Amino acid sequence: MEQKTILSNVSWRFIKGFLQFFSMILIVRNMNIADYGWYVSAISAFEVVVIFCLPGTIRIALRSALSNDGRFSNLLGLRLILLPFLVLGFILVPSFLALLFLISTLADQISMFARVKLNEKKLYLVFNIFENLKPLLLVIFVGIYIVIFDKPISLEYIALVYCFVSVFIMLLNIIYAKNFASLSMKASWPEKQEFLESFYASGNGLIGIFIRRGAVLVAALSFSSTDAAYVNIALQFLTIFTMIYSGISLSMTRDIYDRSMSFKQIKFTYKYPLTILCLGVISSSFILYYFSDLILIILFGNEAIGASEIIYLTPIILLFQLPQLVIMGILMRYKKERMILFLNLLSILIFLPILTFVPYELLSLIIILLCFVIFTSIAYSLTFFMSKDLKNA
Repeated sequence: MEQKTILSNVSWRFIKGFLQFFSMILIVRNMNIADYGWYVSAISAFEVVVIFCLPGTIRIALRSALSNDGRFSNLLGLRLILLPFLVLGFILVPSFLALLFLISTLADQISMFARVKLNEKKLYLVFNIFENLKPLLLVIFVGIYIVIFDKPISLEYIALVYCFVSVFIMLLNIIYAKNFASLSMKASWPEKQEFLESFYASGNGLIGIFIRRGAVLVAALSFSSTDAAYVNIALQFLTIFTMIYSGISLSMTRDIYDRSMSFKQIKFTYKYPLTILCLGVISSSFILYYFSDLILIILFGNEAIGASEIIYLTPIILLFQLPQLVIMGILMRYKKERMILFLNLLSILIFLPILTFVPYELLSLIIILLCFVIFTSIAYSLTFFMSKDLKNA
């Protein structure tokens, strides 16, 4: 049964990753590369400032919903109070068009709260379908444009589509969750404890945001929009494997939280899926190293050839990040959110100045990202092996 659950989660994450990848292929092949770079930079800017909205609130809301402790409305209130911090994204992308990406990010954050209720009621099929809708609708709208118009996709069109799709999915999530998962959008004023729990829980996703979105922003601000496009294209090869890992992680996180399962059982269940994932990462890196130009031209067209020197390195990022991800799950089992936040912030604060000022080309930027994940995994490993209560668990 457990293997079936893992396979189901991996399948859904693979579908989402494939749709995202396919939508990117359609957009890159039919859009000016510099415009595409600005588009992904705008998305990255607002997703980075989501950090100030305490993304850990979603995790605490799910925990609250599952335990039925009556704090969901307080946590919803906390999320709504903090969402105005998203306007900080305009500092990174000072453009009127960026307003559409602000609205999109607001809609995405509210959608996540609605999906908490779907998760609580174990409506996993609907949950997964809604999660896959955004890239699917992007594929549909981009496909319609390509069929109707014989010219490159404009930046205004893709921004409007991205915004519309986000708002549409938000409304769909809210309406369905209200009717079938007892969602109430009535918010209450949060208490200090809820703020602190959300603050500590917000450390979990910092590393992923730093890698996926921070690198794109650095490329845009330090080099050009075109270079930001190259970095994003390269990181999509990482995203494919990250999506597969997240499918494994969904099941593994549930088992890690389940105190009735020993670490020996967890190791036995997940060592084979993780080994297969690692072999897939290594194999793909070799293939991308030897056939980078051919793969980029076939998939994205000639304009994407600038990413050829870095695409083979991006899947390896996950390989070196795996120790950190697995140990972070163990720390979560023992409610060590403060330690996770400390380790992640420490790693980011050390490498942010390096990532911002040291790179003089795209290759050096990706190498710094690799050093970053290696450093983070070493920091987590040392913390694990130096802690007697974790080591002997």
